[in-house]
Amino acid sequence: MTVEPAARRSTRVLAAADFDGDGRADLAVRTYQGETKDTVAVHPGTKSDLVAAEPVVTFSTSEFLGL
Repeated sequence: MTVEPAARRSTRVLAAADFDGDGRADLAVRTYQGETKDTVAVHPGTKSDLVAAEPVVTFSTSEFLGL
């Protein structure tokens, strides 16, 4: 399965870990869009050892920086 990034630009995997405690690996990806703008999306793991195509949460780190 291919996961489409939440935004377009340079996308990288941040981590694969069980973020929600359900025993399945989730995938966190970051799409860099500029010095103060990026998008982080977390795709939950599924029962078939894949990740969902749609992220369960998407946010920008600029929200935490007060920019």
